[in-house]
Amino acid sequence: MKKNLFIFLAICSTLVFSCNKNENNDTPIVSNTYSITIAGQINDENGQGIPNVTVRVGNKIDQTDGNGIYLIEKANVNKSRAVVKATKTGYWDRSIGFIPSKSTVQYCNLVMPQKAVATSIQSTTGGSVTSTGATVVFPSNAFVTATGLPYNGTVNITSKHLATTDPNFGEMIPGGDLMAEDSASNSVKLISYGMIGVELSDNSGNPLQLGPGMKASIQLPIASTQLSIAPASIPLWYFDETKSLWIQEGIATKQGNNYVGQVSHFSWWNCDYPTPAATISGYVYDNYGNAIVNAIIYYNNFGGVFTDQNGFYSGQVPSGFPSTIYATSLGVNSAILNIPALTSGQLYNVPEIILNGNSFGKFKANFVDCNNQPTNVCIQFNGATGNSFIYSPNGIVNAVIQCGSQTLNASNLNTQFDTSFTQPCYPDSVDLGTIVICDTSTNTGNIFFEFNLISSAQNINFIDANPSTITTFFNDSSFQLQVYSSFSQDFFNCYFENFFSYSPGTYTFQSPGFFEIYCTNATILPDTLNPNLNFTILQNGLPGDTLEFMINGNILYEDWITNLQTPGFLTNFHVKCIRGW
Repeated sequence: MKKNLFIFLAICSTLVFSCNKNENNDTPIVSNTYSITIAGQINDENGQGIPNVTVRVGNKIDQTDGNGIYLIEKANVNKSRAVVKATKTGYWDRSIGFIPSKSTVQYCNLVMPQKAVATSIQSTTGGSVTSTGATVVFPSNAFVTATGLPYNGTVNITSKHLATTDPNFGEMIPGGDLMAEDSASNSVKLISYGMIGVELSDNSGNPLQLGPGMKASIQLPIASTQLSIAPASIPLWYFDETKSLWIQEGIATKQGNNYVGQVSHFSWWNCDYPTPAATISGYVYDNYGNAIVNAIIYYNNFGGVFTDQNGFYSGQVPSGFPSTIYATSLGVNSAILNIPALTSGQLYNVPEIILNGNSFGKFKANFVDCNNQPTNVCIQFNGATGNSFIYSPNGIVNAVIQCGSQTLNASNLNTQFDTSFTQPCYPDSVDLGTIVICDTSTNTGNIFFEFNLISSAQNINFIDANPSTITTFFNDSSFQLQVYSSFSQDFFNCYFENFFSYSPGTYTFQSPGFFEIYCTNATILPDTLNPNLNFTILQNGLPGDTLEFMINGNILYEDWITNLQTPGFLTNFHVKCIRGW
């Protein structure tokens, strides 16, 4: 029976992959951190790109474009596990952990579920909420505010049940790789029987939680394909947003067709079987020998891992039972390969996965900037059966794409180039030659800058009833910033959105969306109730030139963790840096 359980669990597991490869046989980097370049697309559950998603990797931040594409270069990450975090109001936060390396462009794509309309109950009576068959039951008088005070009033509950039978399951799992810490603080790989996310708030959107000693009951339906081998009891795990890991806490028991357990707080909860991990790696090519870039790898029918610039993938899988693997790109699937049962810690090289190249063609182009110099470029191709994108750090594009009618959107420095063409299938190819992608207007896009934790600063002051919460201070030789934050960190980075003018001068920004500074775990935006925000550009130019500006006036500091807005003001906030975008 134990052997059969292992075999079935393989059907319900996801693959812990890196999204990259070191071109020189993946020689380990002797360092705790290093710099990576990563690109990806963030879609909703219907496959549509989501614009204006805030994406963070290591010490860098970006926002998705109109197609849901993000690009982050030179992000400092821990070599053992990097994490992509994506947030946008109205959607569930997402994160994906992966094993990084330095060599080439890495791809990690995410699916962000949109939040459903909240269900409301009264705190004094409690109540229940159901999401696609999963149920949470709340006791009466069980809620407290973020500061721990008893709460009496309407409780708005947003929930999302994520079943293992969902076609997007592998791409929507919080943390992505199902890495976890068990009750003994050991690192383990999880095999899921389903999960549910729950958020609680009052009518003003302020977060709520269960009070001390209070517990709610969660009931998760067991998929019919898992029911016959589902164990009588299974560990419960909650998702720690700070660590981007699942943490073991409690037990769920099998009651009929459901797992039922008690929980004392809310984020995401998961019924999972922990297991040791093995490592597999391999390449995806077409039958003409071309690497397939940004193809999705399916391990036991669950996706969520993508090939890198060389068609390479690598990662951890559950050990102890045989499994299957295949790849897909633009609707073309490879044959299914069988992987034998692996032992804990084993390294296994998967034979080459081959896609039928008769549905593909070779595309070539060379992108340069206004000075006819090579420029980095993100390209999205939109074909008959879907879209794909690639990133080139030097403007040279030599890619395999779907043949047939195509539209191309290339962007760099928020400058776009669009064209349509017909991509022939092999053996013919398309070569668009040299394309100049250049913005000669007086407008530009976002500006990125970064500075490190050094010492206290006094030129940003926040109006706050509890001065002890103002704990994180930053400055640089040219400017200083003090921020409201509930935890410490050793870096701080920001970029300005919708910064349009190249010309020196003073500008007034009073409405959110027209001027915002996206920073680590926060957004700085105008205070619309007390409008008085001026932006003085002292020096500006093209990317690579010196940027210098000052900001004065009333602002709001919006914390992403608490969703609270704190009024404040900037006094001669002085920034001088090299323009990066």
